[in-house]
Amino acid sequence: MTNAPLKAGLKSFLESLADGICLGDGAGKVVFANQAARDLLDRAEPLEAPKRVCDLFCKRLRIHGTDSPANCPLRV
Repeated sequence: MTNAPLKAGLKSFLESLADGICLGDGAGKVVFANQAARDLLDRAEPLEAPKRVCDLFCKRLRIHGTDSPANCPLRV
């Protein structure tokens, strides 16, 4: 028995949530973002490949009053 039905059900559940949900892997890359998260990130389409957390969020964060991603605590 494969876990494909479980994965499909989980993905469907996560997509139905009103809260933004991102799932990451051990390398610090986002491998899934539901529609609510993509709306917050101004991304219409699902992630086509894993993205670094910093690549998705740094330009949207203000760290110590600056927009500089160099100080981003999410940088992996």
